[in-house]
Order: sequence, then structure tokens, then C-alpha cells
Amino acid sequence: MEMIKVKAVVIAETKFGENDKLLTLFTDTLGAINVSAKGATSRHNNLKSATRFFCYGDFVLYDKKNGYYTISEVSPITDFMGLSKDVDRLCVASELVKFIKFSSVENEESKQMQRLLLNSLHFLANTDKNINLVRCIFYIKALFYMGIPPVMEECAICGGIEDLYCFAPEEGGAICSLCRDSVGYKIPMEKAVREFIAFVLNYPEENSFGIVAENALYEQIVQTLKIFLKTHLSYDI
Repeated sequence: MEMIKVKAVVIAETKFGENDKLLTLFTDTLGAINVSAKGATSRHNNLKSATRFFCYGDFVLYDKKNGYYTISEVSPITDFMGLSKDVDRLCVASELVKFIKFSSVENEESKQMQRLLLNSLHFLANTDKNINLVRCIFYIKALFYMGIPPVMEECAICGGIEDLYCFAPEEGGAICSLCRDSVGYKIPMEKAVREFIAFVLNYPEENSFGIVAENALYEQIVQTLKIFLKTHLSYDI
């Protein structure tokens, strides 16, 4: 019987039968996979606490049958329990996990995206970081890791670097004043929005989470990203 070891976050759980659960794990090496946790809802089963939504741990799996692996054992690392203390932070965490479920591909290495999710959950659960800052960084970095980052440091059409005050989602990002009239749908974009997105694209996550700005700026960035995600991934946030 072949055993597989993965580090994984529980991103979905459903009770199945008398004491079992069906889980979706977001793993470091296999993307999002479905697993069976036998006896996980039983009072005395050591899987109970380690297979809750958002739990992160070392999982040992075996026997993929009917599309499901089975958990042999799990060693919890963290459970992000701080999320349960604030409904707004819990809602944002659930939103980010929803995107991971949408974008993850089974059997595809996901170390960067998993690290991004774990960092985001940490800052939501264990710090007072602005929740919209966390949302901004998560979606910007996710697009970068997926290979479809918005173009922010030059015009997405001509490559010019002056007067980048519009955002054209279908063109892939910022556009200059010379190209503006050739584009159909576009929205105004403040310099601070463009600079924020460019900074997060170019610097490590650790640097990005240290940014401090007005909540109004984060909200503008979220709206810009929302349009981009809808255009390129048909995904609503």
C-alpha cells in the first residue's frame, strides 16, 4: 500500500455517513485533492480536531479509490482559530479559500499558492492587519503565480511609461493617454493604485504585508482586481 505525505490545508469538509468526512485538501505538491477521513466526527478519533475547515497539517494518505484518497494519519501544525473570533475576518478567509478551490488544479505543484494562502490566513487570524490589505495582496500575488499579472509599469498596448491613468481589463492592465481612445471599456486609475499593484507584483509577500495605507485605497484596488478577475477568469469576488 503506497503512502503519500503532503502538507495541506483543509479547504472544504462535508459529513459523510455516521462518523466520516469527505474533505478537500489544498496540498503543496498535488494541488486540491479530495480525501476521505474515516471516523473523523467520532468523539474519540484523533482526526476530529485536525480535519476542521482551515486546519493545516502534515497528512499521510493512501489508496486513491473512486477519486478519493484516505487519510492514514495527520499531524496538525496550526488551525487558525483566531478566525472564529471575528466574523469579517472569517468571511474574507472563506473568500480566499473559495478562490483557491476555483483556481487549483489536481496533481499540480502548488507550493507558492499554498504559501500565499497560509500567509494570508495567518495575517487574518493572528494580527490586526487591514482585511482589505490582505485581500489585495492575495489576489495580486495569486495572479502573478498563475502567470496572468496585470500590466502596471507600462502601457499594456504600446509599452509607453508616461500618463498611465487608465485601466483597461481586456487589454491586460494600465494604458497611456495616447492609447486611451483606441480602447473600448476602461476605467480611471489613480497613480497610487497602479504603484501599489506594481509594488506587490515585484516584491516578496513579506514586504507586501508591511504596507500601510488608507482603507479607501485598498477598496479601489479590490475593485480594480475584481474587474480584472471577471474579465480574465470569469470569476466574481
